[in-house]
Amino acid sequence: MLENLKKYTQIIPSAFGLDISDSSVKFVQLSKERRGFGISMFGEKFIPEGAVSRGLIKEPQEISKILTTVFEKFKNSGLSEYAILSLPDEQTFLQVISLPFLSDEELESAIFVEAERNIPIDLDDAYLDYFILEKNGDTLKILLAAANKSVVDGYIKVVVDAGLKPVVIEPEVIAIARSIVSEKEKNNAMIIIELGANRTRLIGYSNYGANRTSSIDFSAEYINNLVVKELKISLQEVKKLNWDVNLLQDPKYGALIKKVIEKPLSDLAKAVKNNITSWDSDEFKINSIKRIVLSGGGASIPSITEKISSLVGIPTDIGNPIQNIRGGKNIPMSQKTSLLFTTALGLAFRGSNLDERNIYKDFV
Repeated sequence: MLENLKKYTQIIPSAFGLDISDSSVKFVQLSKERRGFGISMFGEKFIPEGAVSRGLIKEPQEISKILTTVFEKFKNSGLSEYAILSLPDEQTFLQVISLPFLSDEELESAIFVEAERNIPIDLDDAYLDYFILEKNGDTLKILLAAANKSVVDGYIKVVVDAGLKPVVIEPEVIAIARSIVSEKEKNNAMIIIELGANRTRLIGYSNYGANRTSSIDFSAEYINNLVVKELKISLQEVKKLNWDVNLLQDPKYGALIKKVIEKPLSDLAKAVKNNITSWDSDEFKINSIKRIVLSGGGASIPSITEKISSLVGIPTDIGNPIQNIRGGKNIPMSQKTSLLFTTALGLAFRGSNLDERNIYKDFV
C-alpha cells in the first residue's frame, strides 16, 4: 500500500497527522519536548457536503484547494510539509490470518494466496500490505490490509497537488487505536467505539492491535436531527447546546432530550453487543473484554456510557486521546476537543516518531 509514497520520501522527516473525512479536514502536529510531546498546532476546516462521501474523494480539486489554504496559512508557523494520512474503514479491508512459520519468500507467496481468499476486491487493482502481529511457536498471526489503488492514489494526488508530501497512509482504525489505547492497556482486549458526525465504527483491539471492525447505523448528526424534530429548534441551536451529562438537568430542554435519546442509545448498545458476538473470536468474547472506550464527537452525548455499560455488560467510559502525550507541557487541547481529533492525533504520534520504527504496531 505504501510503494507509491517512496518517491516523495527520500529521508524520514517529522510529519503531521492529516485526517480527511466526509465533513472536514483536521490536522495535528506534535513537537518533541524534553520529557515528551507537545501539540505545536492543530486545526479543522469544514469541507462542502459531497466533496468526500463514505471515504471517496468526489471533488479532488476542492479538497486540494482546502489543503493548500491550510498549508499556506500554517507553514510559516512551522507546519511540516510531510503528512501522515489515513484511509477510512469504508475503503480498507482488514483480515487476521494464521500461517505456519515460513521463509520470507514462502511467506510472501502464502500471504498473497490468503489475501485472494479473504480480501473481497481484485488484488490486481489493490495495494496489499501486511504486518506480523505475533509469532507463537510455529504459527504466525498476520494482519492483512488492502485498499483499491484508485482510492489510495486519489488521496495521494490531492495531498501532492496541495504542495504536501505524503509519507505514510494507514488504516484509520489503527490511528484511532494509537490515540485511545494507553501504554498500560496495550495487552488488553477492548472495544473502541468511534462516534463520528456521520457514522459509528466499532473497533476490536487486542494485544494484536486493532484487528476487527464493524459499522453501526448511528451518528451524532442522527441524534442532532432527532432533537431538532422533537424540540422544534434549529440545528444551529442544537449544536450550541453543551452536550454533556449536565444537559439532562437543563430546566428547559433536559427532560425532552432524555426522552428523545433513550431509544437510539438502547438500539446502539444492542448493536454493539450483537456485533461483538458476531465476531465469534476467543479474544473478543464479552467476558474477556476489559473495557469499552468511546471517542469522537458523539462520545459527549449524555448518559451514553451508562447505557452501553448496562446493556452490554462491559465497563464503558470516554477516551482521552491526549493521554499518550507523556510529559509534554504544551497541550493546548481539552479532552473534549481531543475526542474530535482522535484520528489526527494518532497520525501525528506516528509522524513524530518516524525514526522509531518499533514503537507502533502498524504498517511501515
